[in-house]
Parts: sequence; C-alpha cells; structure tokens
Amino acid sequence: MHMADHGTDNFQRDVDLSLVGAEQDTVYEIDAAIRRIDRGRFGYCEMYEVAIEKERLKAIPYARFSLKAQAEIEKFGPRYRPFGQTMVHTRS
Repeated sequence: MHMADHGTDNFQRDVDLSLVGAEQDTVYEIDAAIRRIDRGRFGYCEMYEVAIEKERLKAIPYARFSLKAQAEIEKFGPRYRPFGQTMVHTRS
C-alpha cells in the first residue's frame, strides 16, 4: 500500500471517530432531556432558570440553555458545579 493511501485511511478513520463521538453526545443530550421531562424541568435554562425560547427548542429540542446563556458559555467557556446531581453550567 502506498504511503498516501495510509494517510487517506488515517484521515477517514479520524473523521469516522469524530462522527461517532458527535452522535454519542447527541444521544446523551436527548437522554438528559428525557430526564428533565420526567422531573418537570424540560424547557428551562439550567443557568438562568428561565424558559428557553420556543424557537430554540424547535431547532434543538434537547437544548439546556437559553440563547443568552448559550452565548455566555460560548464567549467565556463553561463553569461546572462538580458536586451537584449532574455536571451543569453555572454562572461565576
């Protein structure tokens, strides 16, 4: 096998693993959304405790954060509360 073929194979393997990881993340988020439904917390922002925008939930049904909270997380990075029931984002 030619060296370029090895490089192509390695690249494809990396792409495939990345896709699998993204799928696993989505399954986790959906499972967490089902748990929020069971607890009566679905549709509420985990950072600000306000209702998540309906359009956001239509686009991302498993969203955990409002648009404002998500923008802060993307700008400043997540803050974790390590001893809560789950690892959730909190404001500092």
